[in-house]
Amino acid sequence: MGKENDLDKIAQTVNIWCKSLIQKDEANLKSIVNPYNFRDKEIAYKNTKLIHQEDIQYTHTEYIEHVRLLWKKRKYLQTRTRDAVTYLMKEFAIYNATLQAKIKNKNDNSVIEYNDMDASFELLKIDNQWYLSGLTNIIRINN
Repeated sequence: MGKENDLDKIAQTVNIWCKSLIQKDEANLKSIVNPYNFRDKEIAYKNTKLIHQEDIQYTHTEYIEHVRLLWKKRKYLQTRTRDAVTYLMKEFAIYNATLQAKIKNKNDNSVIEYNDMDASFELLKIDNQWYLSGLTNIIRINN
């Protein structure tokens, strides 16, 4: 598989993740998440002050369950990336992008828009297929 084809497959994998959240498509999500583990890191700043930080290592099954719980609390109205740069190192890749999301809280129907999150997706190539193995997401809230 050539480099250009790998870059396309990596972008497609991230795009499937984005669409899976919106469409509540568990089958597609399962197909692109590393079958062994997934590391989820989230860091949030409000006016440059750290307000939240988590770093969780999931098994494949635990990550899918985590997303199921999120779907019970939220409706993903939009998730997409822009300004992506991919770093490819043989069987490992990092896909850095600006992540945009629009999320509706099911408890109070409030809608939160995140327009400029820094997202770093880590991908591994296993048996000739690219899988998401991690996501680091940095949220900045300014007011």
